[in-house]
Amino acid sequence: MMAAACALPALPKELQGEVHFAGSAEGIQAARRNYLTAREAHRLLNGESCVKVWREKRGRSQRELAAGVSGGYLADIETGRKPGSVVALTRLSKALQVQIEDLIMSRNG
Repeated sequence: MMAAACALPALPKELQGEVHFAGSAEGIQAARRNYLTAREAHRLLNGESCVKVWREKRGRSQRELAAGVSGGYLADIETGRKPGSVVALTRLSKALQVQIEDLIMSRNG
């Protein structure tokens, strides 16, 4: 059985229609903020919660992120006890500034 994997991040709206090269400080900052490092990608491939990985990437605690979702429910989503409703995942995606697809687990195999 393969581990759960998150959808690949969509190109951020601020980068759509633009090309940022490695020499651009703005492009480097956007890439660091909006794309996963190899370590973060490995965490996802090993089945860790997409919500937790993105929350930690953004430097937010569960309490800070709650965003209209109870802390207990957020913990249940992060531990996989609950999948998270569309409403909850939408709120969390807005608070984390990612696409909802970046927070949804997909099962392959």
